Amino acid sequence: MEALILFAALVVGAAIYFLPSIVAQKRKHRQQTAITVLNLLLGWTFLGWVAAMVWAFGEVKPNTDRQCPFCAEDIRLEAIKCRHCGADLSATTAT
Repeated sequence: MEALILFAALVVGAAIYFLPSIVAQKRKHRQQTAITVLNLLLGWTFLGWVAAMVWAFGEVKPNTDRQCPFCAEDIRLEAIKCRHCGADLSATTAT
């Protein structure tokens, strides 16, 4: 029984420790990897954990890219010609 309580405490503790990383992932933050690294390396200090949490809740800019339907490379939403394959995108709709 004590082992089960210890395991539950470790799981809850890990979830609290990595909460900034979880928040960044759920919000699809562009700097998710950097937030996770900061959380992993400096989360043990209260200041590092708070910094990662504030960063995770920071502004998330909307995605301005889409994939080219011909070559699957990332291009801007406004693009009318793919810079990778040269395909004409003016007939396709921006998704």
